[in-house]
Amino acid sequence: MIPLEKKVANLSSKVEKLEAQNKQLCEENMQLLKWKCAFEKAPFAMAVYDFLRDDYYPNQVFLQLLDRQTPVSDSFSLREFYKDSQTAAEILDSMISGEFWTGEVEIQKSKEDTFFAHLNASPVNVLNDEMISLISLHQNFPQNELLKEQKELHSQYFQTLQAITLGMIRRLGLSDLLNAILMKACTLTQISNGFMFLYNASEDKLILKAACGRYKAYMGHEVTSEEGFIGEVFDSKEPIIVMSRENFKDRSNSEIFKGVQCIIGVPLISGARLLGVIGMSDDEDKIDTKLIAIIEEFSSIATIAIDNSQLYSDLKMEFQKRLEIETESKEREQRSKEIVKKQNEELKQAYIDSLHRLVLASEFKDEDTGDHIVRIGEYSRILAQKLGWSEKEIEIIKYAAPMHDVGKIGIADKIMLKPGKLSHEEFEIIKTHTIIGAKLLSESKSDILKMAKQIALCHHEKYNGTGYPKGLLKNQIPLAARIVAIVDTFDALTSKRPYKDPYPTEMVLGIIIKERGKHFDPHITDLFVEHFEEFLKVRETIGGFEEVVLENFSLSERDKALLEKNKGPL
Repeated sequence: MIPLEKKVANLSSKVEKLEAQNKQLCEENMQLLKWKCAFEKAPFAMAVYDFLRDDYYPNQVFLQLLDRQTPVSDSFSLREFYKDSQTAAEILDSMISGEFWTGEVEIQKSKEDTFFAHLNASPVNVLNDEMISLISLHQNFPQNELLKEQKELHSQYFQTLQAITLGMIRRLGLSDLLNAILMKACTLTQISNGFMFLYNASEDKLILKAACGRYKAYMGHEVTSEEGFIGEVFDSKEPIIVMSRENFKDRSNSEIFKGVQCIIGVPLISGARLLGVIGMSDDEDKIDTKLIAIIEEFSSIATIAIDNSQLYSDLKMEFQKRLEIETESKEREQRSKEIVKKQNEELKQAYIDSLHRLVLASEFKDEDTGDHIVRIGEYSRILAQKLGWSEKEIEIIKYAAPMHDVGKIGIADKIMLKPGKLSHEEFEIIKTHTIIGAKLLSESKSDILKMAKQIALCHHEKYNGTGYPKGLLKNQIPLAARIVAIVDTFDALTSKRPYKDPYPTEMVLGIIIKERGKHFDPHITDLFVEHFEEFLKVRETIGGFEEVVLENFSLSERDKALLEKNKGPL
């Protein structure tokens, strides 16, 4: 059990501590009251900004400055009164970083009304390292009026620049652009009479090109570069302002300025070039020196429009000249191309004619030779087209295919024209025409002769590998040679030769179908059969065609021997 005296001593100690804490709190409260009183009664605008809550606690002067009735105990957000959100973000970043911020800001007083003020923002650490900021605001009335006026002027200036830019894009005439500029200047200055003279260097005259108010009646009016007020402004290259009729009447001898009391003129200058004069006048003494800066701004816009118009005219003229030169050049180039094309066609025709004569020489003894080689070329063209070849490839095979038997020029006439059965030795000699033809057509850079060599060498090869001279199988045989193999057989079977009569049409078709996959490429055979009537029409059209009735037909001795030996057509 604790003695009573000890309990009393402990209790007295606690009371003393509580009294000390209470005294400290009273002193702190007194300091807070002093600060609160100083904050509320400060003669300038102050506010405390709470970072965590994004709240402002303003004093009465701050509220009065904003025309607000919100009590001091209430708060509002930082973003409520800064006009520019970017500025608000910069201030907040500085305070969060613990840095002092000072500068000019635009304050949003209401939706329509703003003012400029100087703002200081000081970050402060309080209890528990919580950050607040003290804000002071000082309104600058003269600066506000000046900034407001400058803002309005710049707004009008940029609106006019935008209108001029749109005018340039839409390609409005220079007169329309200058009148738009002058009208904007008169509207901004609330002066109804405006003029703009442009200088014509070739005639040394200034001509009225844009006008507002009283000057509209004088559009096109001309003065010399040394005449009256306009000539004086132009010659001096400086703005001139006349504030009274007495001072002005000796400066003008032109009807256009009769009765004018006050006038201002500004030269239009682009670099070192004098372009003209822009100005305004008023009959009620509204002209003052402040207008010079405004009119100079619009004179700059006018020179942009004039320079652009001149540049456009120059470029248009240059473009026209270049277009004429280019057109003439293209015409010359086209004429040259036509001449070269004609020469190439003539050379090509001469080349093809030479090849044709070579083929004719190889089969000179055959009465049907000329028509036969033309038909072979046409058949091959049709099949290549059905196979989807390019136009160039189709043209090549048309001229290459007729040279398939060019090697026969090296075979003796007694064998080639023999009407009866060939001996084994004679047939072996005839087979060599493929090798002879390939040798004749070798070593050429011509695409036609390159393909002709393949055809000459391989057009007697068979799809199943039983042909000659190499016994090539299927796709080992060049595609061009596979095409000629079937059309040459068709034309040979339907033609009269010294050693045989033409075969009946239905018998020819039956032989070709039977040889599908044996002698002939299956796909090419299918295409040929599908379009058989088209090939038959070529056969009937080019050269003589004798329709043979199947019942009256009989094989020649030579064909019988060949069919027996080869188990298929020649």
